[in-house]
Amino acid sequence: MTDENASTTEAIRLKGFRIRDIFAVEFVEVEIAEGETLIIGGDNSQGKTSILRAIWMALGGKKAIYDDAIRHGCSKGSVVLDVGDYTIGLLLDSCKGPRFEVRGADGKPVRAPMALLNKWKGMIGYDPLEFARLGETPEGRRKQSEILMHQAGLDFSEIDAKAKEVYESRTSVGQDVKVHAGALATMPFDEDAPKEVTLVTDLLAEREVIVGQQRKRAAAVTEKDAMIGNVTIIEGRVAANATEIEELQKRIEGLKEMNKANNKKADELSKKADAIEIPDEITTTEIDERIANAEETNNTVRSNLAYLATKAHLDDAKKEYQGFSDILASLQAEKADMLANAKFPLEGLGVRGDDNEVVYNGTIFANLSSSEQYRVSTEQALATAGDLKLAISDNLESLDPKTLKMVKDLISARGANLVAARVSTGEECTFIMQEGRAVEPERKGESNA
Repeated sequence: MTDENASTTEAIRLKGFRIRDIFAVEFVEVEIAEGETLIIGGDNSQGKTSILRAIWMALGGKKAIYDDAIRHGCSKGSVVLDVGDYTIGLLLDSCKGPRFEVRGADGKPVRAPMALLNKWKGMIGYDPLEFARLGETPEGRRKQSEILMHQAGLDFSEIDAKAKEVYESRTSVGQDVKVHAGALATMPFDEDAPKEVTLVTDLLAEREVIVGQQRKRAAAVTEKDAMIGNVTIIEGRVAANATEIEELQKRIEGLKEMNKANNKKADELSKKADAIEIPDEITTTEIDERIANAEETNNTVRSNLAYLATKAHLDDAKKEYQGFSDILASLQAEKADMLANAKFPLEGLGVRGDDNEVVYNGTIFANLSSSEQYRVSTEQALATAGDLKLAISDNLESLDPKTLKMVKDLISARGANLVAARVSTGEECTFIMQEGRAVEPERKGESNA
């Protein structure tokens, strides 16, 4: 067997192919010169695209074989590609199944042929216009971005996943910020109000203490007044007794003793009365006023506490939101740094923004003219091409003559070959497919006569 890593003496390119009974092709055999463009023309369902699909199958191996690829009415079909030092053969047999092989110049089969073919294939396959055509849909534009980042060795999946998670968290916190800010804007706040709610039961207990003090003072006043009254009575009695001394000589001694005892008792009562301290007069006016206003004051306090709680939630939410914003900014800076240091295969072609939008020389790729998109797409394909100098493209009718020439010239300048299909029977076609076979197109000056 041939070593697929053996060196070759010339570049690997498609020198020719032979296709028999594949799809709509009955038989086609073509030789291709270096740098030649092969444009296959014809109407729909004549075999143009069948040739391209046959070549794609042969280059893709068994995994690329289409269902029902054998021409209707036949039991076998084959594709043979001549790529210089190698021959690729694909035989389809409705009974035995497919057989695929790659042989070297010595005719021996190559070991691990798919490993060899994968070396020949570029990063986006063989179609130089595929990159531009991807931009026709949102999903395709995402694929464009993935292709470019893969080529530059960029992988933002982890950063993007983290950014998405942080963004969603920040959005949730942002809703909290809006809710708390809206609530705060409608809430009153009295800076002069007490900091805490006062319980009416506490005020009532405080009032009871004051009432007790009032009662104690009233009792003391009553007691003292009673003692003073007794003193006055006794003093009156002493005075009366003194007046009657002369008349009551016989009772003088007794009365004197009684008078002495009464004086002594009066002195004792006077001293006790003088010893009683009467507290300053106190009223319940202030506490009664506080009790009357307690509920109104407490409402203000509760309103203030609710305001402060909402403000605290708002401050926390703002802080959390800013934290998420800082993380997003850090992730964006990390992506920007990776992009700044990335090496893309084609100068001027890259990605930018949160969505990794494809740009060329600072302009969004989708905003370029169709001709410019096809030019960039072709140069991108050539810059990332594999070892096989081959470009394959379908539906070239979408290209105007000037753009078609530009694409052909770019590919030819690299010594590569372009094999393409176009709905046309004009003289720009290399040959025309009619009912599965190749015919020469009518050239200017020629006639069917």
